[in-house]
Amino acid sequence: MPLIVDLKRVSVNAVSPCRTVRAKATGTSGITVEFGLTGLNGHEERTLDTAVSSAVNGAVAGYRKATTMVMKRHRASWAAEDRDRVVAGRRRLGEAVADLTVRGISEHGHVRARMSGRDGFALRIRPGTLHLLRRDETSMAAEINSAVAVVMSEYNRRLTSIRRNGAREHG
Repeated sequence: MPLIVDLKRVSVNAVSPCRTVRAKATGTSGITVEFGLTGLNGHEERTLDTAVSSAVNGAVAGYRKATTMVMKRHRASWAAEDRDRVVAGRRRLGEAVADLTVRGISEHGHVRARMSGRDGFALRIRPGTLHLLRRDETSMAAEINSAVAVVMSEYNRRLTSIRRNGAREHG
């Protein structure tokens, strides 16, 4: 199967330690966040920040691990010079990505998110948001997914730029 097809088939789920938030990372639709059966019950903005950040970080880490495994499987069939070039390029990319940080705000401004190559994903929900949205899971998930999408699309855009222009120009 071609590499691009295998990469698009990758799908990883991660659950927050409190088991109330699930993040899913796929090769086709990116990262989405959903709430478990108990929904927003027992959460305030601060605890929801932590739960979402934990689930998204788990999904990102799992996705990276899965795509690395797919790449290794395909790399085994490549010629030695191609394999060495790819490995060296990934090493340079990893060094440049460590310094990459992207910030974003959800569509309605209730959620702020940050993705850093060094520190991972972090999310902050503006105080009073749960009350304002009347603890509506659909609205809260839409705000969170909006912030996640903004940050991850910009992060991926910058990663693509680093790959195309060379890691040396960005680091």
